[in-house]
Amino acid sequence: MTTWANAFEASPADADAANQGANKIRELKTAISERLELEMNFKTGTKPLIKAGIASTCYAGNTAQIAALATPSNHALAYDTSLKTFKYYSAGWANAQLDHALLANLTGTDPHTQYLSLDKANQTIAANLLVANTITIDGVDISSFKTASDIVAAAFAAHVANKVAHANTFGAWDTTTYTVNSNYTANTDGFVVFSANTLLMNIQTPVNTITAQASSGSNYIHTLTCPVRKGATWRVYLWGTGANTVYWLPVGS
Repeated sequence: MTTWANAFEASPADADAANQGANKIRELKTAISERLELEMNFKTGTKPLIKAGIASTCYAGNTAQIAALATPSNHALAYDTSLKTFKYYSAGWANAQLDHALLANLTGTDPHTQYLSLDKANQTIAANLLVANTITIDGVDISSFKTASDIVAAAFAAHVANKVAHANTFGAWDTTTYTVNSNYTANTDGFVVFSANTLLMNIQTPVNTITAQASSGSNYIHTLTCPVRKGATWRVYLWGTGANTVYWLPVGS
């Protein structure tokens, strides 16, 4: 049953054919079919794929079926049931991949951070892992361990730098600061070298502990050398009088 369209004419004219209404319906169906063919792909045995217009839907099919699709619009999506992958069309079908550069710059407020988790077994961290705030493993706060590690690392770095700068480095000879029969404390590791014309002399380190000693007849020049640790006390003892010189040779700092 059809209703006559008054916009076409007020009423059927006597000369109008009986199938006039059916012809108009067929014209409408043809126009709809042409529009659908323009925007949709209706291949026999397949699901429709929007290929023009505003939207693009996801087509599901195996690799061969997807490859056989009539040229869709760019950015159309398809799910490859053979490879179990999503594909997108851009002058050809290609696997859709995550934007790794975008994921690398996610902030804590970005909802996509839910995908950056370590909740799968047997995962390997191949680069440095930066963890902020409270750090726990199985509920145990290990923040203090990190702080201690930072302190040890800084101290070790300073030690290495100091060692490189001062290890096995002799300072300048000092022959003016030190005298015999006086107590001193070494500011660095070093050597005391004592030369004198006397009957008896020794070097004590710590003080009152004879480490090196020499004695002989008069008119003989004696020389003693003794290592001294940083922080240790030391003294050169001379029995009697005679020409003498106390040398200090520092090592390191």
